[in-house]
Amino acid sequence: MEFDISSVALIKWSDGLMLLCLLVQALLDNKSLLHLSYQSENNSIFQDYNACFDIQSLNELNRTIDRLITNNKNDYHYDGFDNLMNEIVYNNNNRKKYFLYITANLKSL
Repeated sequence: MEFDISSVALIKWSDGLMLLCLLVQALLDNKSLLHLSYQSENNSIFQDYNACFDIQSLNELNRTIDRLITNNKNDYHYDGFDNLMNEIVYNNNNRKKYFLYITANLKSL
């Protein structure tokens, strides 16, 4: 099932929000994730895994947006995203075994 609800509407509607889920889904959908490091002293898990654009300045933000518009694709390190998914989502397990386990347990409900 797919819904056409903007993230802004979702945030206004909700009492709480699972931001990590939204960001992971955006990456799964091949969307660009830009972390504005110059706006925060904190690191994100996406930076730690090299799964996002780590933007250090407003000028770099402008250049990155221009590059994304021109190239119409993400060019961050996909292996970083794969490592993030393997550790955070799949808990370092084989993906096929993970889904077989989940499927088996769902059938028992």
